[in-house]
Amino acid sequence: MRWSYLRAILIAPFLLDLTACSSVLVLPANMQVVPTQYHLSPADVYAIQRLPAAMGIKADLHSITPRAHDEVQIDCGDPYVRDARMLRFSARRKSGLWIAVRSSLSTYRPDVTD
Repeated sequence: MRWSYLRAILIAPFLLDLTACSSVLVLPANMQVVPTQYHLSPADVYAIQRLPAAMGIKADLHSITPRAHDEVQIDCGDPYVRDARMLRFSARRKSGLWIAVRSSLSTYRPDVTD
């Protein structure tokens, strides 16, 4: 009885640390969430990260810019490559789900200075 009590006391801090770490959102190194007055939860960012692949976009997700509490702008591609083409589209939250606005898809060339 005494040994199991001691083991529980020793293991409890480890389990607390483990569950605390699991709630942290880890973003890809080349992606950013642009700070604005509107904030996204980690669950929102997680859901939004999957939208480019759902639209058939193979380029990496570069940035997510909140435009309203239920709308974001998403940029895909690498703006640091010379003569790069970026893809941009919007997504809206409807009934708690993030949905890409396919009609908003556009391409542009980023301004890269040497």
